[in-house]
Formats: sequence, structure tokens, C-alpha cells
Amino acid sequence: LSDIDGTRLAIESEYNNQDLQEALMTFTRARQENISSLSEASDSDFEREGVLEGAGGITLEKLLEVMCEHDEGHVDELKIARRRLVKDGWNLV
Repeated sequence: LSDIDGTRLAIESEYNNQDLQEALMTFTRARQENISSLSEASDSDFEREGVLEGAGGITLEKLLEVMCEHDEGHVDELKIARRRLVKDGWNLV
């Protein structure tokens, strides 16, 4: 499995110039497709191992944990940004 260079991907996809609502919908659809595919996986599928570039051997279960941790990190960053904006007087709905 190829590693993903998130910074390069963000620049190439111009994340900072995307419409926020559209980007959230696209992200949500992608995660829903992941869940749909994974709902068909058997217990043994989650134990299958592949090689992740830069990390070595990894099971599907561990890959999903890493993805969740990555997403949670972004959620935490958004919470911090929101708190800072509110502190600076922005009226966020």
C-alpha cells in the first residue's frame, strides 16, 4: 500500500480553496463508501496483512485504527481553531 503524502495532496487538491460544505459532503461520502465495503468483510478479512509504505506490515484492522486516529487528529485541530476564533470574537454558528 502506498503511503499518502497528505501535505502534497492538500496542495494539489487546493483544499484551502474548496467550498467547505461540498468538501465535507465529499469526505462523508468517501467514509460511507468505506463503511459499506467494510460491512461486507469477514472477521478474517480484518486480520489480513499487507505492507504499508513507510510502516511495514499492517493488518486491515490496524489500518482502520490508524485512519480513525488520523481523522480524530483533524477533529481536534478543528476544535482548537474554533476555540481560537471564538476567543477572537468571531460569531460561529
